[in-house]
Amino acid sequence: MKQLAVANDIAIDSDIRALLAELGIKAWTRIPRAAGRGPRTGAREDDHVWPGYNAVTLAVVDDALAARALDALRAFREAHPKAGLFAWTVPVDATRAIPTCARPCRGSSCAGRARTRRT
Repeated sequence: MKQLAVANDIAIDSDIRALLAELGIKAWTRIPRAAGRGPRTGAREDDHVWPGYNAVTLAVVDDALAARALDALRAFREAHPKAGLFAWTVPVDATRAIPTCARPCRGSSCAGRARTRRT
């Protein structure tokens, strides 16, 4: 498994999300307003000096899908050379599903803990 990370200019964010959806990536985490600096696009700090900002999308996918995604993102970047887009992968050794609770956990009264407890 790999974590696919994609940092892109907000101007192309809907295109990137559509591309990931076409590849079958259904579960992801998105950081909608990230500051950064690219070697070709310069700084994006979302202020009056460095206007604009980036979005970052993270997804854990199998190795084959990560490779296909990087290839598709590389092709997108080649077709749009002035767009700010950078993607990379990181190995994922293990994942652990965390229970989702309607309220914060408080010791042994955690509803999520009760659902995941082995009997």
